[in-house]
Parts: sequence; structure tokens; C-alpha cells
Amino acid sequence: MDPITKPRSKSSKRLSGVIKPPKILNPNLYKASKALEAGETFYYKKEYESAKKDLVKGFSSLKADENVSEQLFLNATRIYGEIMVLEENYLDALDFFNKALKSSPSDSTTLQARGLVNIKLQRYLDALNDFNTFLNIEPTNPDALSSRGSLFKKLGRYDEALEDYTKAMKISNRKDLQLLLNRGKVYLAQTRYEEALNDFNELLNLRNQAESHIKVWIKEFVDDNEKLRNYEFERRTIVGTCGRKYTIDAVWEKTPSIEANNNVLDGSTSINELQSIQPLSSCSPKSPNHLFTPKIHQIAF
Repeated sequence: MDPITKPRSKSSKRLSGVIKPPKILNPNLYKASKALEAGETFYYKKEYESAKKDLVKGFSSLKADENVSEQLFLNATRIYGEIMVLEENYLDALDFFNKALKSSPSDSTTLQARGLVNIKLQRYLDALNDFNTFLNIEPTNPDALSSRGSLFKKLGRYDEALEDYTKAMKISNRKDLQLLLNRGKVYLAQTRYEEALNDFNELLNLRNQAESHIKVWIKEFVDDNEKLRNYEFERRTIVGTCGRKYTIDAVWEKTPSIEANNNVLDGSTSINELQSIQPLSSCSPKSPNHLFTPKIHQIAF
């Protein structure tokens, strides 16, 4: 037999049976996926116009019977909704959040985002449903608790707002500026002035982080509130037990027995006099930078 026309061996037949041509990806779907991925990348770089342009390009490239991966679609629709929020286009944002949640109903990030948009649109019951659904999935999420607390505050459900704010602070194990301010405002609405002022003073004690408008707001509140006429907001320098001076912005009880010069207490102020304003903590070499927490005592309204 001519070797050229010799039939193939069994082994060659077996090999030829498993060799398949490479699968050709739908070019249009590939183009759409890449555009959506690029839009996501630009968003996290805070290049929002470029992100929006690529996301629109990706969505418009998809045909009715084409679908990108579920995760990519979820990310892209949520991100486009968040860009709409930045542009204060809340109806379009809601539409995209709805699309994202239709594909992934339990996505907590999108539930949180849609809840906040529903608040902007004054759809408070829808917002509450979103936050409740979020908290059913993640019961200890401080962001969801804070958002629901703010909704309860807006609805006048102050006890529930306080519960959510307090729980959020305990879970996060840190003093959050916005949580302290919001909880303080709820205490004010309930005329619980001591708790309100304590929250404001804790907020002010984080003065390296506190924004100036928060200090202005608290000062105006104290100055304009007749029930707080015995208190004042100011910056004072006090002396600790080890002689170190501390400058603190706080709401203080007016104490006639203390001589102050230009709202600053000098180093000769006695420990007993200082104790009438706030509790003192020990100052040791192990904690030389200890900051006192301003606190109001014996408030009676």
C-alpha cells in the first residue's frame, strides 16, 4: 500500500475526536463587556464623566437577547445609578437601582443606595422597606443602622432613631462624627438636653476631625436657646493633674468662681475649680497626650 494513502492509526483517530475548534466569543457582547468594565474602573478613579460615557456605550451595545455576566450587570447598573445620584438625578438613579435589584434582589449595597434615593424622593415607606431588607441580610451593618436611624428621625420616631444610632456606634466601636451629631439632634428634639450636650461635646473633643460648620452650628444653638443661658460654647485651655495644658472646644457651664482672660484659663487655675467644669483623668507618662472629655454636670431644666 502506498504510504501516502495509508489509513490513519487508531490513536490518530482517537486524537482527532477530541480536537475542537476554539469557541468564538460574540464580538458585540465582548465589546459591551469591555465598555462596562472600563466604566466601572473610571468610576472608582472618580472620573465620573468617562465612567458615564463608557457605561452608556456598554448598555447601548447590548442587544435584546444578549446578557453580560450577572455580577458585571449588577455593578454597572448600580454604578450608573450612583453617578445619577451625584448629578441629583434621583428618578434615573432609582430606575437603575431597580434594574440592579431585579437581577440581584439581595445585594445590600444597592438596597442601601436605593433607600437613600427613596428618602430624597420622599418615598419614606419604600426607603424603610429597603433598609429593613438590608438589615435582615446584615443585621449588624452600621451604615444601614445609621441610614434607618436618620429616616426614623425624619419621621419623628425618635426612640427608634436613638436605638439605631446607638447600636451603630457600639457595632462600629468608634465615635462617628455624623452619628454623634444626629443622635444629639434627636436628644434635642426630645428636650433631653444633658444627653444632647454630652454628644456635642464628644463630637467637639474630636476637634482634629470635626468640621468648622459643626462647631458653628453648636455655638449658635447654645447662644440662641434660652434654656441654655447658663452654658456657653467656647475654646478653653485647662490644666491637667500633671501640669499639662489642653485646649478644648466645648459647651461649658458658666462658672463665676473661675477667672478667665479672653476665654482662656491660665496655669494657675486649681484642680478643685476645674473639677466643677469636668471630670479630670490622671496624667501619667504612659498617656502624656490624654485628652479629657468635656462633660456637663448637674443640668436641670
